[in-house]
Amino acid sequence: MWWTILAVVVPIVGLTPWNRLQKKWRLLVLVCLTMGIIALPIRSHLETVGNEETIRTLRTQLSTAEQKLVESDMVRKKILEHAGIAKLNADGLKGLVKKGGVLTESSPITPNPELIWLYSGQNGENRNPKCDKEGMETAKQMIEKHPTFPFSYFVLAFCHRANGEQEWIAYAQGALDILEFTTQVPGHNGHHVTVKQRLEDWMRER
Repeated sequence: MWWTILAVVVPIVGLTPWNRLQKKWRLLVLVCLTMGIIALPIRSHLETVGNEETIRTLRTQLSTAEQKLVESDMVRKKILEHAGIAKLNADGLKGLVKKGGVLTESSPITPNPELIWLYSGQNGENRNPKCDKEGMETAKQMIEKHPTFPFSYFVLAFCHRANGEQEWIAYAQGALDILEFTTQVPGHNGHHVTVKQRLEDWMRER
């Protein structure tokens, strides 16, 4: 607004001798010039404050973006760490059950599946944990030897839950902490998804 007033007043001053101006015009010119002088530092200060606020906002956004980048990189590394485990089924074997009950190649961490699973269905594709002493002890040994194999945790979660024992929650969470990453590995075995969904249902119901 003041720049508009000055744009009108200054030409008048430039074209008219000062002593020939009426008193009211002289007063108007002086007021406009004074306000202009006062407004300049105020405007400069406001612009500086605005710039500082913008810089703070940008720094916050940058910090948040950097944090997300770090977290994303950590997740990517975790997924890569679980790539081998993700290809194993609940028996510790690579691949799926085929017609005729044929399983594909074994892995270095293949447990003795008959000790921890009861099989049912066509070709024994359905598994339920054995909750006898031997089965649970075998599952505990598997956790000690291969702590990233999620199905050993599932066996113990299943058995403790069936017995009404609260220990099942810790084992269920242990399995979910692994399955969170194995299920993101391209080409992961379907058993990982099935067990993850089952455990998540249990956790919601508790």
